[in-house]
Amino acid sequence: MTFLIRYIVHFGSANYFYF
Repeated sequence: MTFLIRYIVHFGSANYFYF
């Protein structure tokens, strides 16, 4: 389930940084 967390965190951080 680690990959799932990393996936969400990665895209979540990207969205916050880009927007």
